[in-house]
Amino acid sequence: MDSYPKVREEDVVEILCYIDANIEKDIGMCWLAYERDDERNIVTALHSHHLYIRALVYNNPEILLAQLKKYDDKVELIGPPELREQMSQAVKRMYELYFNQGQISPK
Repeated sequence: MDSYPKVREEDVVEILCYIDANIEKDIGMCWLAYERDDERNIVTALHSHHLYIRALVYNNPEILLAQLKKYDDKVELIGPPELREQMSQAVKRMYELYFNQGQISPK
């Protein structure tokens, strides 16, 4: 008998993102399932290694975005477009709060 709860298709969404290879094990625990697309991995000039990930997550944007924000710039949400837009809006609100008040300017 399965000890995992059954998940309905409408309760899950597939996301696409780039993640810093150093956080793969940690962030992988947030997802129901994921796979790497090794042909789309990126190694930058600064030697950081980013993995292209396709992951199944619970379809709860508020929780998903909160989880991804914990990893700061080590995660870039690529899709679906509506979730990327929600993340973009959240980052803009944070920017406005911290940098556009005239008190602090980015370096």
